[in-house]
Parts: sequence; C-alpha cells; structure tokens
Amino acid sequence: MSQFDLTRRALLGAATSAVVVAAAPRAIARAVPVAGEFDKLPKLDELQSGHLRHFRNTLALPDGDWGTMISDDPLHVGDWTGYQYQLSGMAHGLAQAHFHRMPAAPGFFRTDMDRVVRKMLLPEVWQFWFSVSQGSPFFNPDQKEPRKPSWDPIARENIFYSGHLNHVAALYAYLFNDAKYDAPDAFVFHNMQAMGFGKQQVEYGLKSLNDAIYWQFVENGHLGVACQPNAVFLGCNQFPLWGLKWQDTRLGGTRADETVASHIAAWKRFGGFKPGQETPFFWFQEQNHLAHDDGKGFSLDEGPVMTAGNWSQWLMNATMPDYAKSVFDFVAAASLARDSDGSIVVVPPSQTGRPGQRFARGVDVLAGKPVPAIVKKSGKNLAYAGFWGWTALTLSERQDPRLAELLAYADRNMNPTWRDGGLYYPVHDASWEDGRFVGVTPTSGNVNFAYARLNVEDGLHKLYQSHWGAAHFAEPNLSDVSREVDVVRGRYLADRQALVVTVRPHRGAKGAMTMLEFANLTRTGQEWRLEIDGAVVANGNATALARTSIADTTFEAGKLRLTVPVERETTFVVRFA
Repeated sequence: MSQFDLTRRALLGAATSAVVVAAAPRAIARAVPVAGEFDKLPKLDELQSGHLRHFRNTLALPDGDWGTMISDDPLHVGDWTGYQYQLSGMAHGLAQAHFHRMPAAPGFFRTDMDRVVRKMLLPEVWQFWFSVSQGSPFFNPDQKEPRKPSWDPIARENIFYSGHLNHVAALYAYLFNDAKYDAPDAFVFHNMQAMGFGKQQVEYGLKSLNDAIYWQFVENGHLGVACQPNAVFLGCNQFPLWGLKWQDTRLGGTRADETVASHIAAWKRFGGFKPGQETPFFWFQEQNHLAHDDGKGFSLDEGPVMTAGNWSQWLMNATMPDYAKSVFDFVAAASLARDSDGSIVVVPPSQTGRPGQRFARGVDVLAGKPVPAIVKKSGKNLAYAGFWGWTALTLSERQDPRLAELLAYADRNMNPTWRDGGLYYPVHDASWEDGRFVGVTPTSGNVNFAYARLNVEDGLHKLYQSHWGAAHFAEPNLSDVSREVDVVRGRYLADRQALVVTVRPHRGAKGAMTMLEFANLTRTGQEWRLEIDGAVVANGNATALARTSIADTTFEAGKLRLTVPVERETTFVVRFA
C-alpha cells in the first residue's frame, strides 16, 4: 500500500481528536448509501476534461506568455487567429461545460472565466486598433488617405474587439452572479503612448461598454457596428448581441430583445434571412451598400451579393435558430465530403460554391447532382485549415453525427497533444500531406475542436435564452476546488436533494491533497451529510458541523471546506434531509 493510500485511509477513517462531537443527526445518519448510485449521471470524458485543462493551463500563464495561442496575424484582421477570438472561444468552451454539463460546479470555472476577461484587457489583444483605425481602401474604396488613428478600442467601430470583450464579461457576470464589471472603471486601457496628444488612459464598465455598442447599432440602422472602419459584418455583430442579452437577463431590461428584432429586420430589408436561402453578410457603411462577390473578393457593385460563409453559421443559431436550421442541410452538404477511404473531410472553401451562392455545392449534393472531387493542394492555407474548426462548431450546434467523424479525423491526423494534463492540436501550416489533411490554426487547435467536443445540441441558443436567477445561485454547489484535480461531474439533483461532484487527477498526475469547498448548506430545518465514494465522513446542519472524520475540515457561513487526498476518480455527495 502506498504512502498516499495510507494517508487517504487515515483521513477517511475514525474521527480524530479535532472532531467536534454533537448530537447525531436523525434520519440522515441512518440512511445507507447505495453503491454506484450516481454512476449513470453524465460526466466529462477524458478528452473533454483534457480540453478544459488546456484552457486552464493557458489562462494561468503569466501575462505576455501566450503559449500555444501565438498568431501570425498581428493586426487581427485576416484569419480569425487573433487573441480576442481564441480567448472568446475559451470563454464559451468553459461556459458550455459549466452551464450544460456541470452547473453545480462554479468553483471549477469561475477563476478561469475571470482570467479570460482580464487577458482581454492586455495591450497585446487590443493595441492593433491604433493601426487598423486609420482605415483602408480595401474596406472603403472611397478612402484616399489614412484617417486620424485612435488608441481607444471601445469608442467607435472595432466590434471584433469590443463585441468580444462585451460578451465574455457579460457572460462571466451572468454565470457567476458577479457585479464587479459593472464598476465604471472595470475596464482600463492605458499605455496608449499618446505622448501628450490625447488621453493616456480610458475607462469603461459593462454599462458604458454596452451603451457604446448599442448606440452605434442605432446609428447604423441596427445593421451592426463596423469591425475595420466602414466594414460591417453580420457574423461579428452576433457576439455583442449576446452580451446585451446576458446583461439584460442578469439586471433586467429588454434592450437586447429589441435590438435583435431590429437587427434581423434591418438585414431582411437587404434580402437577408430568407428561410432556406443564403444571407448577405457584409455592408459598406459609408456607401450604404452591400458587398458583392466578383469571384476574386468583395466589391461595391461587381457580381452578385456576397453571402455569409462557413464561420458565421453557428453564430446565427443563438438568435435565429429557425433560420440557422433552414440552411443547415445544404451548408453541411457543401462543407463536407467523403475521402477515398470513406473518411469525412472538410471541402476547401474555394470549392463549396460560386459567387453569390457560397454553398452551391451543397444544393447540388442534396439534389443528387455530381460534384467535383476535392482538390488536395499542398502548402499553407490558413483559411482552409480554419474552416475545419468552424465546420466542427456548426455541426456541434446540431449535434450532427458527422461531428464525431470529423473529430476522429482530427485525432488521427492533426497530432493531438497532451501537455500538463491538457489536450490541444498544435499549429501546423501545411494542408495536405500524403493524402491526409493536417493543417491546424491556433483557433482550431486551441479552441474550436475543444468547444465542439464540449457543446450540446443547440448549446449556444439555450445559453443565450437561459434564465439563471436567485433560485439557481441558492442551490448547493462546489464553490471552490484545488487546481490539481479535474472536476468531471457537478450537479445538484433537486428531486433527490443531493449535490454530486466527481473529481480526478488530471492525465499524467498521480494524485494530490485536494481542497474542496461546498456552499449553500444552510437549509433551515434540514441536516446534511457528506459522503466520499459512499462512505459518510461528515454531517451537520445549517449552523454547525456535528461530526467529521476528516481532520482538515471547517464549516462557516454555510460553507463546508475540507482537504483530502485524491489519487483516483472520487465522488463526493452532499445529501439533505
């Protein structure tokens, strides 16, 4: 028997002299735990918990160390690998796992969700705006010279930063019932290098951030806010709508619902969101004109209207699920193909359609028409590699069975790597090698494959429409836990009056002394007991700890805190009677 096992046996054995002895609780002390009682309660598998561990490892890195997130797009304008996209995706991966899979384990998620918000405020994430704010004839054909640059990343445009900060901060505040980002100086942007020309620092809170975004929606007829100057993209403007919604849900109000309704109506005036048809997605703000697709890129007036691409499809399911469902079949049929060995692969974006009909291939597939074989062109192609991740997200919102095949392909061919208990797919610049697609972008490898694996059917839509309120936050929960372990199960079962939490050492770890804190054990007139793998180790009531066989145990203000060894998967159950 190892020293760890001896320590475990001692801690879970007979009561020590440190135990407080009180009158034994009644019915709850006589109840006998049922072996394997909660074995069928869902829990995270090793791959899912590995992805969460990679998020947590990355977010715990010192400021300035971006680990595997390093992007070759310093201006954050081309391939969706900028830090704000990856941080946003990590926030949503954490949120999906917490909200849908482990709603009674806020203590496992809270610190890392907060770290996402804090890292969004680092200069490396937002200072690109000084360059981009000057505009470009690429996005404004009528612009003849650079505009005056701006350091303030919130005041105007730049929704591909401000929208992400807005929704991750609002999501944190909503999921953890924490108002700290409501403070007017919650978001501070400094080191602007203005050298005396303008402010050295600007400050915002969630309210002023939301106001800045909302009034630009109003000014632009609710089509949205520009990313780069003059370029308003449908997809980028979904994120701030989520932020408005979660703020309304937490504090009350209808601003989000009204804005979404006006946003949908505005795009419909331009021919958008017709059921079963592709939708326009790019509006030139100054010219009040939709972008057209000339076969080489976008233009003001050559070719048919440019429609939303692969990466926008999953986003629309939050606010427009009926429309998203109406186009899913042909989007998926255009985006996926069978390789010669039967494996499912993602079709290069250059082959999914034609100008004005980005997913025409899917329409042909569903009609039984022949389509060209995919072209396996070698060399660096970040756009194509990124499409694998966006396609996975789209499939995950439907929980389409092809998602499992796509992730299995990634597991066979994209070098899944375990580091310090975390799972990710390292960046690889190549595309096809030896007949296999091997390309991975930072966003796909760090975030999108992970998010897809953690998601549930309509996961984003359900989170968007959810209403966690006072009743949820009053339920018993795991309010804190050591970082040495992975939490794989965390639910409060109201019908059985039981909080069930399962933890295990992360992959490669042998075990550690683990602190766990259980909150809201304050039910008037009720007694509780704590079981570890079926053995009763403590009991008490709303005001006091009665007995415990764990030496390192405290109970204060309804919180039970203990430290025990965890060497293998271990289940903790707090019951009430």
